[in-house]
Amino acid sequence: MKKPSTLLRSLSTRLSTRLAPSPASVDECVEDAAELLDACAGLRDRLEMIRGYVSSMRVALHWLGDGAAAVTARRRAAAAFAECEAVERRCGAELAKCGSNLRKLGERALTHAKQQQQQQRHGDAQADEALAGARAAALLAIGALGAALAFRPRRAVSVGVAPPAGAPWECALQEVQRQVKEEYERRRKEGVPCMAELDAAAAAGRAVQRAVAAGRPCPDAAAVVAAARRRCDELEEKVFVLDEKVGELHRELIGVRMVLLEWSQAARGHQLLKF
Repeated sequence: MKKPSTLLRSLSTRLSTRLAPSPASVDECVEDAAELLDACAGLRDRLEMIRGYVSSMRVALHWLGDGAAAVTARRRAAAAFAECEAVERRCGAELAKCGSNLRKLGERALTHAKQQQQQQRHGDAQADEALAGARAAALLAIGALGAALAFRPRRAVSVGVAPPAGAPWECALQEVQRQVKEEYERRRKEGVPCMAELDAAAAAGRAVQRAVAAGRPCPDAAAVVAAARRRCDELEEKVFVLDEKVGELHRELIGVRMVLLEWSQAARGHQLLKF
């Protein structure tokens, strides 16, 4: 079974070997690719927000020391934790916006796919199949990452659109979509629908605040603070890995869009773009 990024890479490579569909179809896909690139940029912004979340928590933990901090230090730690809470709310708002945009894009892609099924030319059918595959894989990857990078996602993960029947990659993509939905539902029922490292860091932050809330030294405060520092390290490492993966997806989408722009130019009788 292939991952969404692998499917997208395979499909984007195949695009350059297909006959281009109609100019109108290509223009629509160029627009879709631009929106997916914007969504990727939004994911990278979200990752940067989470880096800020980790930084704020580290500041709070610094002021708390071993959990027996003075009143002034506690006040500064509380301010840093407030910044963490602001990031949590902002990530939730960004998820709602991203999910809405992806659903609209998916609905438009589904309508477009139904229209293209009526085409008779073999070359057009092959090209539209490749376009649909690249778009579906990108929608799946971005939708899943969008849900993972929210602290308390309230919406179901967007898995994109159903692949065209008979496409050679249909079964592989459907299997990935099924696994993503099942994993999200399992985590949602367990109360952790977001990325595990993100949830663990947030839970550790809340545990620290509870441990020092009484205003006096707590026997296990030092251990709780130390555990929170470890959760910060784990989240930071995960964000680094995800940022690389999102960058890879971004590059693949750029490759798809470059081919589409070439097709658009060729369909209008212009000279092919030089990259």
